[in-house]
Amino acid sequence: MALLAGCASITPMQETPIQADQLALKEHATALACPAHLVDVVDERPLGESAGMYGRFDLRFEDATRLLREHLVQSGLAVAPAAEGLAVTVRLKRLYMSQTNLVNTPVVVLDVSVDQHPTFVIRPKATTINWAGSQKELHAELQRGLAFANRDLVQALNRLCPSKERRATTAG
Repeated sequence: MALLAGCASITPMQETPIQADQLALKEHATALACPAHLVDVVDERPLGESAGMYGRFDLRFEDATRLLREHLVQSGLAVAPAAEGLAVTVRLKRLYMSQTNLVNTPVVVLDVSVDQHPTFVIRPKATTINWAGSQKELHAELQRGLAFANRDLVQALNRLCPSKERRATTAG
């Protein structure tokens, strides 16, 4: 009987949509060193809009590609189809929150194609300590994971910049 009584106190899961407005890119740590344009952002997450579990929150992230596209444009990628520079296609492979014991891990995995260069993967490390398990903390951690992914992607693009374009862009 005591075993069954404990089951009655289980907190039900709460379906929780991620608030995209709370994940806006707040600062630009790395500047794009040469022209680049965004060909496409494709959502290839195997679980669709599911973004993991966070305490009692069953997370849902609708239209994640729109948010990712906005972050990349804020970082300097053009969206015009005829734009010059590196042609970048980003495939969103994973975007979810993982929480174990006292550790929060926002997981962002991007598969990136740039012109004829080999495809590469961006997966930043943004693990932190879980203090309160609140929705505010959840959004702050996801925002940090997305910002780190954005930073790492811009740094990778900068390494692919042709040297003459890089000098022309950074001079003056």
